[in-house]
Amino acid sequence: MASLVRLTSLRNAKRYCQIPQVLSRAMSGAPHEGDPPTTTLGGPFKVPIGTGHASQEEISSWVKKELAVGWQSKGYDYNDEKLDNEWHKLFLMIVVSMPVLFCTIWAYLPDRRMRDWAIREAYLVLKEREAAGVEPISRDFADPEKILAHLPSDDELKRAGVVINI
Repeated sequence: MASLVRLTSLRNAKRYCQIPQVLSRAMSGAPHEGDPPTTTLGGPFKVPIGTGHASQEEISSWVKKELAVGWQSKGYDYNDEKLDNEWHKLFLMIVVSMPVLFCTIWAYLPDRRMRDWAIREAYLVLKEREAAGVEPISRDFADPEKILAHLPSDDELKRAGVVINI
């Protein structure tokens, strides 16, 4: 509950103690040159070389040239297509298969805390006690005098405000 109060007070503090900011954007060329905008975006998005935009013919020829090459590197080797593909397959196998393999190994590891064994043993003991006609847990498992010695009295419970309805 205290953490919720802290979060609420933090949100309110941000709301009421915020410094107002004025946001503006100038449509001009390079700030140090004072040029007019070179593109519809203006500002730092101008053509860095200073030449105009490429024509449609130049763009089409570049696309045809790139498609004629037929191979683009996946980033592992820029000179050898076979080596690039082999590294790509190896990397994908490691990224996809290894987590699956580790999760499978982890799921089928033996129970190191012996929890399964303890539950099975408890069921076997219960079955033996039922077959022998003995109650599942003995009433004298813990000494009742020791338990009653540590319990508060009725007067102490009433002073503490505890109400017991039987």
